Amino acid sequence: MYMIFELPGHLCRWFITFKTTKGLNYADNKRNHTCLQCGKSLDTCLQSIVEQSVGDLEIICVDDGSTDGSYEKLVGWRKKDGRIKVLRQENKGGGAARNLGLAKAAGEYIHFLDSDDSLQPQAYETMYEEICRTRADVCFCQYYNIDVSAEKKAPSDIFWRCPEIVNTGLVCVRDHENVFFYSAVVPWNKLYRRSFLKKRKLLFDEVKSANDRLFYFRLLAANPLVCFVNEPLVNYMVNHNPQSLSNLQDERAWDDHLRGFAQIVGLFEDTFLRRMATDVCFFDLYNLYLKNLSALTPAIRKKLGAFLTENAVHENDVFSAERRGFYRLLTNDRPMMPIVFSADDNYLPYLAVTLESMLANAAGDNFYDIFIFYDKLSAEHRELLAEQAAKHPNAAITFFNVGHYINGEILYSRAHYSKEMYYRLLIPDLLGHYEKALYLDCDLLIEGDVGELWKQDVRGFLLGAVRNYLSWTMTKYVTDILKLDAADYFNSGVLLLDLEACRRFGLKEKCLAKLGDFDKLVCPDQDLLNLCCRGKVMFLDMRWNVMWQHLLRPFAFRGNLSVRQAADYELARQNPLIIHYTTNYKPWNYPGNIWADKWWRCAVKTPFYPGIVYGYVCKNVDDKINEVVRMQSLPALKRRYWCLWIASKFVFGKSRKELKKKRKELKQQIKAVKKLSKEKRFKTGI
Repeated sequence: MYMIFELPGHLCRWFITFKTTKGLNYADNKRNHTCLQCGKSLDTCLQSIVEQSVGDLEIICVDDGSTDGSYEKLVGWRKKDGRIKVLRQENKGGGAARNLGLAKAAGEYIHFLDSDDSLQPQAYETMYEEICRTRADVCFCQYYNIDVSAEKKAPSDIFWRCPEIVNTGLVCVRDHENVFFYSAVVPWNKLYRRSFLKKRKLLFDEVKSANDRLFYFRLLAANPLVCFVNEPLVNYMVNHNPQSLSNLQDERAWDDHLRGFAQIVGLFEDTFLRRMATDVCFFDLYNLYLKNLSALTPAIRKKLGAFLTENAVHENDVFSAERRGFYRLLTNDRPMMPIVFSADDNYLPYLAVTLESMLANAAGDNFYDIFIFYDKLSAEHRELLAEQAAKHPNAAITFFNVGHYINGEILYSRAHYSKEMYYRLLIPDLLGHYEKALYLDCDLLIEGDVGELWKQDVRGFLLGAVRNYLSWTMTKYVTDILKLDAADYFNSGVLLLDLEACRRFGLKEKCLAKLGDFDKLVCPDQDLLNLCCRGKVMFLDMRWNVMWQHLLRPFAFRGNLSVRQAADYELARQNPLIIHYTTNYKPWNYPGNIWADKWWRCAVKTPFYPGIVYGYVCKNVDDKINEVVRMQSLPALKRRYWCLWIASKFVFGKSRKELKKKRKELKQQIKAVKKLSKEKRFKTGI
């Protein structure tokens, strides 16, 4: 049997071909099929093939030296169905097995299928109709991802980068490089014209790793005409084999992979295509193997680091951030601590202050891998922040454009909150190579080493956070609207995430689904996290997220605290490790706010300081101008109001009602202006 990564043999290959016919007379069709089959799932796979809506199939089964009784099962199936042919070879790998099946195929159309997968009942009929209609060389289809252990079944979305192509019929690869280079690189979601494969001499490399990926890119390099079926037709079984960890330590398998990836990159002379191929190869490594970095031997880590160095990271690539993170993980001996921020151009100067305070208190024996999640950030701002971080040898910063990963249309924001607040939900999916990650807001001042916070054990929970002791108004909102226990409501400005637990839980999906249940949320992202993570939160020491209101009014937020909680509360107020400037009263807008002086002393050290001062001055000038305008307009509004009052005394009926209505509107305007005019600056005091 074929053995992936030299596992104990338990896999075999199947292969199917189709003879050309006029129209869709399936009785005259002949198809050949090659599939990779595990012994346990062999029956399910074969059953889905023989029950296809088109009946005249040639099913070629290649046993690649199996030892689990799969060959005997195949012989039994051959006796039951004459369309099945069984071939046997010594263990040579998946590439050799597929090539053997391909050499014996007699039909015009080819399909490969792995043995632990299966087909939808109309799969062949649907793909065959489309490839005949368009006269394409290859037909792509969607598929289902089926996780048996988690009992999950989800359709793929391999055309998400170019959804319009599924409705265009015949497509040339060169016209849509983007979708092809980020589609599934597997052979089993495609129907091939055999004459095209033969003419271009497309075969699988007879190596035990990466042979299907190399075949896919050779197929693209041959520039086929392609059609699409935007419907899941194949059931792909997600494999969670515990033995696979041992394969991560097989240097020969890694050599096959890296050699294959080098060949893939070498297929393309065009610079753009080479970059795309490099990124796809890396992303393949990322998804399949590198998430288990702890299982890799030092020799393999060194090889992978060299591979990533040779294929240098370039800008403006959605996967560059992930590659940078991997490179640092593979080449750094110090503990790697991922720190995530999210920001836009408006908040990036204030993020710089938070970053400066964090790095000023960072321990030298740790390495801080900083990720900035964004959708739109100016190149100038990114350059300034990168220069600031470069002054610290124990830190590296990566700007990660994540706008593609979340549907902005379903998100809403309010007040000083923007859509970037939702980006923290993407951390588990995008930083899967780490066990845990620390998320920080941009309005923090850090007085301690966040490395100590990152080292805390959150296993058994989704995340760690600090309780948010609420005012009376917020307590009522949390209790009555959100239906939560106000005593366990946490602030989302500082989060320590168990990434694997969040992925298993489906944190992002659950939070976004919950968003549709409410018309209006006071703190959207924070409320969603509290709703979805109820009972799965480890509460951290309050010193790691001390909100400035607690410093201002020490007794207003105590609520019904226990004696121990009250003691912790007082300790946090006296010795905060992170100060959180929540609400609209930010230190860059209100320098007189409590502890704003600490923030400004740190801001002076950042390259954004002149811009921060300029913004503050401009805001104050605008406030003064607006106040003058309001004061000047008040007398005019009053005069108009009394004129209408006098006029209403001399008219009756409909006219009087209209004047009364206008007076009411003017009265509301006058009240609003008076309120704004009398509005005082926020005063502080203990």
